[in-house]
Amino acid sequence: MTGLVFTDAYGHPLSPDVTSKRFKQLAKRAGPSPDFTFHSLRHSCATFLIRQGEDQRTLMEVLGHKSLRASQRYGQVLPEVSREALDKHAQRLTRRGGEK
Repeated sequence: MTGLVFTDAYGHPLSPDVTSKRFKQLAKRAGPSPDFTFHSLRHSCATFLIRQGEDQRTLMEVLGHKSLRASQRYGQVLPEVSREALDKHAQRLTRRGGEK
């Protein structure tokens, strides 16, 4: 078992075009959702990982990109995630200041 969802009869990965076509067929069978595409899953994955606190390098590896720049297009940092990161940083600075 390969762990892949879309494979040929022998378990080998399908090309991106065939994978997209099969996904469209399954989505159509599942019900009306014309705006949801296979590509949408990449954005959902990126958003989920960022919300979980993963960094851009991890995002790059998961999405299979060769550069951070490509991953940054998928994983824009959400405002609430940015705020949480700033709050955590401020707490660390406050603790360090209190230790002196």
